[in-house]
Amino acid sequence: MSNLLRNIHQQVGRVLPSLLGQEQNVPERLIVRPVDIWAGDEESGQLLCDGVFTRHGQQVQLHGECWEPVGVNAMWLAYLHGFDWLRDLRKVGSAAARQQARALMESWIVQYPRPRFFKNAEFTPWDLNLMGKRLSLWIAHYDFFAADSDPDFQDMFFLSLYRQASFLVKMMDAKDGKQTSWHDMPDEDLLQAAKGILFCGLAFEGHEIWVHKSLDHIIDITAHYIKPDGMHTSRSAFIALRFLRTLLEVKSALHAGGHPVPDMVQDKIEALVPAVRFFRYADKHFALMQGTMGGEIDFIDGVLAQAAIKGRRLKHLKESGFSKLAVGRTTVMMDHGKAVQHLAPLSFEMSYGKDRVLTNCGSHESNSDWREMLSYMPAHNGVEILGESLSRSLKTFDYQVDNAADYAYVQAAHDGYVSACGLIHRRRLYLSQDGHDLRGEDAMFAQIPLVQGYMACARFHIHPKVLVSLVSDGSAALLRLPNGVGWRFHQSGGRLSLEDSVYSGDLGGEPRKTQQLVVPFSVHSDATHMKWALRREGL
Repeated sequence: MSNLLRNIHQQVGRVLPSLLGQEQNVPERLIVRPVDIWAGDEESGQLLCDGVFTRHGQQVQLHGECWEPVGVNAMWLAYLHGFDWLRDLRKVGSAAARQQARALMESWIVQYPRPRFFKNAEFTPWDLNLMGKRLSLWIAHYDFFAADSDPDFQDMFFLSLYRQASFLVKMMDAKDGKQTSWHDMPDEDLLQAAKGILFCGLAFEGHEIWVHKSLDHIIDITAHYIKPDGMHTSRSAFIALRFLRTLLEVKSALHAGGHPVPDMVQDKIEALVPAVRFFRYADKHFALMQGTMGGEIDFIDGVLAQAAIKGRRLKHLKESGFSKLAVGRTTVMMDHGKAVQHLAPLSFEMSYGKDRVLTNCGSHESNSDWREMLSYMPAHNGVEILGESLSRSLKTFDYQVDNAADYAYVQAAHDGYVSACGLIHRRRLYLSQDGHDLRGEDAMFAQIPLVQGYMACARFHIHPKVLVSLVSDGSAALLRLPNGVGWRFHQSGGRLSLEDSVYSGDLGGEPRKTQQLVVPFSVHSDATHMKWALRREGL
């Protein structure tokens, strides 16, 4: 970083009016420096030493001092301004990596000397979530990037750190008083903000009150958003994982500062771990339910390992509305809860060993159009009434589950089509014979006598690594897994066809083509049943 840029920063700091009041309390040192508990990626760090940021296999270079490059989506901007990449430079650990970290931080501070509130901005580096994350990462990595730094850098760093922390505290106080729209923010953002205040309260001498304020926020947020069964109210496994990760950072910081961990925080950590594990298949990726994508295995493993909590494997999250059938090498997961991220009642997935067989289509990290399209029933292994709207305020009921040594069964119903056409959908799934026989029944029940018929459609989306073809003159389908194992699909009550589909289950990836089995069936009586089965071949 040139002396010219430093001089510009110093002049800007003197000329602009203070948004934060008196700044004579700017700290000169950090009395507590919590250790960052997550590993970085050395290869990404080496690339960053050459000015190349990497994320999920994609790369971005900053041109000049521009931290908001044209054409970069919001997820990339959050990554750049959140400073997660400091971990990668720390992993490299060389003098060059340390110098690059300082140069990038100086560049950022010059570009953003003072926090500001942008009411309608599409992106702002002063988002509460980003500030909380950035502050905690700066403090946790201080020993790495500040080693051998000169007084000019130290002055610049501590002034920016204090300004951001003070601004964050004021914004959170305003949120409590509902003086701004910040109180409508997602809980994840509030939790990150509270964590940032905690780190600063621990690190700044004489700011113990910030520790108490942040813990009040953390306890309130955690109690409100984590259910007794350990699941997050979003019903998203990935959001639950990120929430758990932040709570583990809070726990580590409190230990570093010699503070006890509140019982509420520890209890929720212990509840979250088995809930997060619940959604992993044998391939260690997440089920594609309620907006969750497959996730990075190392990331998930790292969080669960850091939690260091062992316990029994859950088969149900009854309060959150998920059930798992596991017999032999076959796992079936069913969503029978309310619509939050995705509107897909009674949808399910199936895997055999480490191979996905039937999978929902997924979501998209950055493209809102894709994300919305993939949130509706046709992108899931479920049943829709063609031409009729599915209510978001639907209720599920008639839940039954039975898990035995040699079979597993789940049943649930929903009323999402009652307001549109008076129909209730009930789904039954039965897994038996060492997991080699999955049978399903989709039934439609009229709540009032039907005055017209309806056309329903059951969809079974196939994972792109599975080969599928219609056989027996189109009356059945043969699915061939990557390991060579075959499964045969049968149905009665409808007609079977093979159509195009998409798979968007890879975090950071783009949707790719796959196929789906489609079974339209007519609903013309007060009780209509469509039965289907998926059985392993060659036994």
